[in-house]
Amino acid sequence: MYLRFVVKKRGAVSGSRLGVVHAASELQEANQLEEHEDQVIRDSFAWLNKNLPIPTRVEAPGRRRAISWFKDDAEEPIAQMWSIVWILREHGVRVDVVKTSNPGRILYEDQWQVFALPLRDRNASF
Repeated sequence: MYLRFVVKKRGAVSGSRLGVVHAASELQEANQLEEHEDQVIRDSFAWLNKNLPIPTRVEAPGRRRAISWFKDDAEEPIAQMWSIVWILREHGVRVDVVKTSNPGRILYEDQWQVFALPLRDRNASF
């Protein structure tokens, strides 16, 4: 099973719902966070950036629609995501956890995540 933490807004390139990292970045850029909230977001981003690679092969033309999914046993990164989710929800942002057994055509995989070209929403459940 794969998990994705998403908000209502859709990405222009992928057409899929945007992830919470994007939504948290928007709150930061708009200076809408309290200092302690911003620190939690920065700490989570630092952990994610250090521990979760973004493969260059998904940046290639035609593959930019690829989206990331967590494996359901990825406890450490999922804990970081819940820290971000808590802050977003405190700011009235609805966050859903989407689950699927088939995230699409997998272009990259590591111990915690996959990047896949998305299928239609038919395989996702909330």
